[in-house]
Amino acid sequence: MQELGRIAYLALPLLIGQLAIVGLTVTDVIMSGRAGTEQLAGVTLGATLFDLPMMFLVGVFIANGAMVGRLHGAGDSSGLRHQFHNSLWLALPVGVLAIVAVMLMRFYVLDWLDAAPDAKTVAMDYLLPMTASAFILPFVLAFRTGFEGMGKPGVAMVFNLLGFAVNIPLDYALIYGHWGLPALGGAGCGWATLIVVLMITAGEVIYTRRAEFMRSLALLRRDVLPEGLLPGDLWPAVNTLKRTLFMGFPIGSAILCEAGFFHMIPLVIATLGSVAVASHGVAMTLDMMMFMVPLALSQAITLLVAKNLGAGNPQGARLTGITGIVAGFAAALVQCGVFLLLRDQLTALYSSDPQVVNLASSLLLFAAVIRLFDALHICGTGILRGYGDTHSTLVISIIAFWLIGFPLCLWLVAGSDVEAGVRGAWTAILVAVVCAGGMTLWRVRRILVGGRRSEVGGRRSEV
Repeated sequence: MQELGRIAYLALPLLIGQLAIVGLTVTDVIMSGRAGTEQLAGVTLGATLFDLPMMFLVGVFIANGAMVGRLHGAGDSSGLRHQFHNSLWLALPVGVLAIVAVMLMRFYVLDWLDAAPDAKTVAMDYLLPMTASAFILPFVLAFRTGFEGMGKPGVAMVFNLLGFAVNIPLDYALIYGHWGLPALGGAGCGWATLIVVLMITAGEVIYTRRAEFMRSLALLRRDVLPEGLLPGDLWPAVNTLKRTLFMGFPIGSAILCEAGFFHMIPLVIATLGSVAVASHGVAMTLDMMMFMVPLALSQAITLLVAKNLGAGNPQGARLTGITGIVAGFAAALVQCGVFLLLRDQLTALYSSDPQVVNLASSLLLFAAVIRLFDALHICGTGILRGYGDTHSTLVISIIAFWLIGFPLCLWLVAGSDVEAGVRGAWTAILVAVVCAGGMTLWRVRRILVGGRRSEVGGRRSEV
């Protein structure tokens, strides 16, 4: 129970922080929707194009959290300071690549998509300020994962909640033109996001330099070094950057691989008509809300496993992994029950069309089973990342989602009617998640039971 409490202590603020970030998008959708269908369509389209490359960035910096966590567990203040500063240096070239990625989405991918001209215009305007946000976001992620690795996820949670609160009036003012600001329509959501990201970054810099907890590390400062802390400089170290990328690149690629699979499913289903797309959208929205719970647990597991290994406590790392898997599966059982018992009521909240409600309700039967295997996959992935085994997660994602799931989806949807086609797509999702969960558990068992050598941030330890 004590270990479960430690996981929950980390997972709860991670969950709240994630919901605050999701809330930014929800606010954008609600506010732009009131400005007109074209504005809503443009913001939705632009946000989708922006999110794909950003998911890769999130994965790259998850590695930083694990590496900081291990150094924190080892009590290595000098190494932690070094890793923290280098994560910020890494954010600079990554931010430049993010700008390039969003510009490609804006000028090439958007033009290629078969969407209404008015929606494309709104999306184009929305992605202009989001290009600047793409450059700043890696710095936000570096700070956030650094705080989380030091066992302070509540710091990032507070900044995310403040960003969510500020985004609401900014959206209102910039979309409709209030308080002396121009009426920008859906594009105003992009400018509001840019302002919020800038505010969060400034707040995190100030906190890092002045917070009582941070003083012993002298982060972002060379003028004050506590006794016993080596005078490491603020310049980048190539080897540290390479180690972070070596661990983070497969994590980001795996996340992008899974996200790409789920982003492609609506495009396949779109051939079946609007009822099919709407039903899938309702069911997937509800499933994604449930997904936030195992995701937060997974991140907490990664941080605690890395911390235990850094402290030279492999038994504690194993206990964290086993407890996390059990907790994730228990939470998934509750989520499964909610979908089975309340599927009609939940889908009715999103649509008044009986066809959409009935079909989406039937899809939640698939989602109920998916929750169980997805929890095993996501929490198991958290264990693997904590041990530094990130390349296997990428291999698992490629096999499960692209070599098995996507071809099966194409085969089951092709030539089917609306109901059979959508259920076929969700059958493919279920098969992919079951495969991913099974392969992940097999890999976790080899690590927790069979034993192996783990490497995170260039440090090796027996596990």
